[in-house]
Amino acid sequence: MMAPQDHVPPITALLAGFAGGIRLNSLDPKVVAAGQRCLLDWLGCVIAGNADPFQRPLLEYARKCGGAPEASLLGTGEPGGAEIAALINGSAAHLHDYDDTYLRMYGHPSAAPIAAAFAAAERSGCDGSDLLAAVIGGVEITCRLGRMLGYEAYQHGFTPASQTGVFGAAAAACIAAGMPEDHIHTALGLAGAMASGLHCNGMYSAGLVQIGAAAASGVRCADLAQFGASANPSVIECRSGYAQSRTQAPIWDDTIGDQNAHYEMLDIMFKFHAACGGAQAAIAASAAHAARPSFDSDALSAIDVVVSPGVKRLCRIHTPRSGAEAKLSLPFAVAAGLAGIDTSSIAAYSEHSIDLPVIRRLMAMTEVRASDDIPEWETSVTLRDRSGRAVTEEARADSLERDDAKLWRMLADKFGKLVGPVIGDERAGKIIDAVAQRRSAREIAVLACTRPA
Repeated sequence: MMAPQDHVPPITALLAGFAGGIRLNSLDPKVVAAGQRCLLDWLGCVIAGNADPFQRPLLEYARKCGGAPEASLLGTGEPGGAEIAALINGSAAHLHDYDDTYLRMYGHPSAAPIAAAFAAAERSGCDGSDLLAAVIGGVEITCRLGRMLGYEAYQHGFTPASQTGVFGAAAAACIAAGMPEDHIHTALGLAGAMASGLHCNGMYSAGLVQIGAAAASGVRCADLAQFGASANPSVIECRSGYAQSRTQAPIWDDTIGDQNAHYEMLDIMFKFHAACGGAQAAIAASAAHAARPSFDSDALSAIDVVVSPGVKRLCRIHTPRSGAEAKLSLPFAVAAGLAGIDTSSIAAYSEHSIDLPVIRRLMAMTEVRASDDIPEWETSVTLRDRSGRAVTEEARADSLERDDAKLWRMLADKFGKLVGPVIGDERAGKIIDAVAQRRSAREIAVLACTRPA
C-alpha cells in the first residue's frame, strides 16, 4: 500500500527545483560525459530512424502540419515546428529499439526528453552547454521517476519511456528555453495531464507515436507554462495523482531532487545489439558459446534458455514473423548469436534473417523458461548435443562499461554505422566531434540534415 499522504515528499516541487538548479559547470564531469553519451546515441538512433520506411506516415503527417520552421526533422533536411520536430525525432529515436535503456525503470530514458530538449534548443538558439544541461536534466528526471515507480507500473502495461518521459521532456524543454523554476513546476504539473503510453502498442506505429507524443507534450507543457497556464503543483505525489494511478507502492524518495545525489543516468545501458534490452544478455551468452573452438551448431539437439519472469514478459515473441518481432524474441536472439549474425546491424532483424535455415533450426530447438531464481537481467543459455553433453554460458544485460573513453569509442563506432549510410561518413564524423565539443543544437542540426550526394 502507499505510504500515508502526510509522509510523502513533495516530489513535483523537488523535481522542479532539481531542473531549475541544473548548471553544467557545477556537475560532476562524469555526469556531463554521461549526458554527451546519451545525446550522441540518441542522435544516431533518430537519424537512422527517420530514414526508415516505417517512419513515413509520421513524416507525411509532419509535412501536412507545416508550421514555422523552428526545428529540424533530423536526417531528412526538412524543418518543422518545435512540437512537430519533437514528435518526429522522439518517435524515430525508438524505431529500431536501439536506444538506451535504464533497467530500473524498465524502459528508455532518453528518447522523449532529448527530443524535447533538442527541439526547444533549436528554437531558442541556446548554446551547447544549455542544450547539454537540458539533456541531463530531462534524462535524469525520467530515470528518477522511473525508479520511483518501479516494476509494478510496467507490469500494469504502462510504457515508462512515455509515461515518465513526458515529465523529463517538459523539464528539458524548460531548461533549454531558460525558464525559471516556477515555470518548470507548472510544466511538470501539466505533464501529469499528458502522461500516457501502453505496452500493447509496441508492435505498431502507435508504439513510436506515444514516445514522440511525450516529447511533443513536453514542449507544449513548457510553452503553456510560459503563457500562464496552471496545473496541480503536486500532481505526481497527490492522492489520485500520477504515482498513485500507476502503482500502489511507489518508492518515495526525499533525495529525488537532490543535485548531489547519485545520478541514475550513470547507470544507463547502451545497446550494441539492435534488439530489446531483455534480449541483450541472450545474444551475448550465445555469442560466447559460438566463440568456443569446439562449438558445432550441427551437433546440437536442444537449447535451454532461463530468464527472469520480467524478461520473459518483455521478450514475449517465441516465433517471430517480422523484423520488429525478432527484436522481442529470445529464440531469435539465441539463434542469431549462435549463427554469428551481426546483431549490431539493424539489417539483421528482418524476415530474411528469420527465414534462414540455420536460424529456423536453432529457434525450433530453443525452449525459454522463466525462473524466480535468476537475477532480473541475467540470461542462462545451455546447449545440449546429441551425446547428452551440456554446456552453459551466462551473461548480464546490466554489466556496464565503466571506462568512459572506451564507451565513447564504442558509441562513436555505433553512431558511424547507423548514420554514415544516411548522411555520409564525413558528416557523421563531424557530428561526433560536435557533440564532444558541446556545440549547439542548431550547429548539430545543420550537419544532421543533409543527405549524401
